[in-house]
Amino acid sequence: MVMIDEIQFMTKHIFRDKACENVHSTLPGAYHGLVESKTAPMLVAGSYIGWMSRMMFDMFKGGRLKYTELLSKLTFNEGIEAVHKYADYYNVSISEEIALAINVLAQSDPFYIAAIFRSDYQAKDLQTVDGVIRTLTYEAADRRGELSRTWSEYIDTTIKEVNDKYAKQILLFLSRERHKECTREEIGNHLNGALSDRELEHRLRTLVYGDLITKGSNDFRYSGIPDDILDLIFRERYEEEIYRTHPDITAELAARIKALEDHNKSLQGALNELKGRMLEFVIHRELNRISQKGATLRNLKQRLRPFLTPQIAEFATDMASFLKQSKFDTVWRSYYIRLPDTGVRELDIVAEGADSDSYWALIAEIKNRDEQYPPTMIEVKAFITKTKLFKQQVMQEGKTIQFICPVYISAKGFDAPVEKMLHENGVLTADMDSWDVQ
Repeated sequence: MVMIDEIQFMTKHIFRDKACENVHSTLPGAYHGLVESKTAPMLVAGSYIGWMSRMMFDMFKGGRLKYTELLSKLTFNEGIEAVHKYADYYNVSISEEIALAINVLAQSDPFYIAAIFRSDYQAKDLQTVDGVIRTLTYEAADRRGELSRTWSEYIDTTIKEVNDKYAKQILLFLSRERHKECTREEIGNHLNGALSDRELEHRLRTLVYGDLITKGSNDFRYSGIPDDILDLIFRERYEEEIYRTHPDITAELAARIKALEDHNKSLQGALNELKGRMLEFVIHRELNRISQKGATLRNLKQRLRPFLTPQIAEFATDMASFLKQSKFDTVWRSYYIRLPDTGVRELDIVAEGADSDSYWALIAEIKNRDEQYPPTMIEVKAFITKTKLFKQQVMQEGKTIQFICPVYISAKGFDAPVEKMLHENGVLTADMDSWDVQ
């Protein structure tokens, strides 16, 4: 298999002569024969999408390389997970509020998230929202910041091909209007007709190849990159030169957090909504942290909903006592039960531990439901079956069970008959509010 990363640099930084004066601009085309022969699969990659795609079109005829663009941003929930994973990796303790602020400001972009955590900003502070804002401001606005330096590489490579105020003005205009398409005529009017149609098209095409703007629904329409941080970097570099004003990046980032607070009445409201949507992740993360610290789950009974049978109350007391003194070695998310003749069953969370004599585990089913759609009887019976299969699998592995604690967590609670069914079958219950009690 042939793999070449950043293939577009072959056209710029490899020379035919020792004096490094004659650029070997067609070198990537030398691989066309290998692709054509289909002797081995070939994967080429690069971060300058426009530049690379143009090179592929020129040097690999007949669509021999299939063009696949990978999205740089995560979903909102994936972004929150990424924030916490980077925090764990860099050994930075952050609150849920800070995680939310970082993800909102970074627009769930893993590169931006990582840049915040590994920033060299001397006054870096990831314990307060203001500290996060100042850190991101440094990264985007200061030429020493990683975000500024990285994007400058892209910007400078493109702008130097049409190094005039009009290209910069186009960039600022389309970035400001980045959530809509603008026609070439609208762009020309913004420049007050300073460029001919041919000159304007040349600049637009160059900016597209540099991945600083994108083509719209046809060749007459263009739009900016839908990236708020990139917009700030553009404006920090060129707004004063073009419009004689200077952006206040710190104030703009603070305004985004303020808008979040206003939209949700408070940041706590946003956090509550987030926890509801990501309940499984939040619980897994908490149990994993307990495990990593070598601590124990000390307040299980206080996290549970009211008991509907005497037996479940007694069971909860026993489980709480066991868990106070039993550490988790491993916390699994999406744990699969595999037994002959039963098929594969999935448990949302399994936290397990063992010593030389015995094995113990907390297993959980988690449903993010509102009051209108609580867990059904069919769903809870399925979990009861899975608890039995899990115990069977553990015993087949030759382990001596000290205890297995099954918990069914539904964000907004249960219908009474369904919850009673769980309690009668030895399954503890919790909801988002009860579990969140610390």
